[in-house]
Amino acid sequence: MIDAYPSKSAAARAAGVTAEQLSRYVKGINRAPFDTLVKLCAPVGVSLDWVATGCGRMAAARGQASGDLTMTETLLNNLIAGLEIHKARTGLRIPPLTQARLVVLYFRLLSRRLDAVGGPTPADALLLPGTPVDIAADHDLADILALAVGHPE
Repeated sequence: MIDAYPSKSAAARAAGVTAEQLSRYVKGINRAPFDTLVKLCAPVGVSLDWVATGCGRMAAARGQASGDLTMTETLLNNLIAGLEIHKARTGLRIPPLTQARLVVLYFRLLSRRLDAVGGPTPADALLLPGTPVDIAADHDLADILALAVGHPE
């Protein structure tokens, strides 16, 4: 993914980290937080599915309208924020790869829900910037989380 940038310093700027920290991520000395990976993916069109699983196509799907990209980014930000809030409230520790996979699964599920109703509705908070998804309040998301971390409820 880093090679898709014009330089390593450009990739570091996109990720919001120093070039030294980016180098530690690349060398495997440190693990990049998921939100850092999201920041690296979007500008160069790398698929979050590929980052989370290592399978499939590295390139993200093309042909999205710029409005769709904004909705996608907002939904991802709300999912990540909601999962972080849930972890803080419950004291749950989730390995980074598991967290990445959860975000991808949540994103797919919520995107399908939005598609089923023909897109966002005025009352739909999923796509309002700064509105974290309440993981505990959504039974499907809570069940997926319980299965992923081995704590069936």
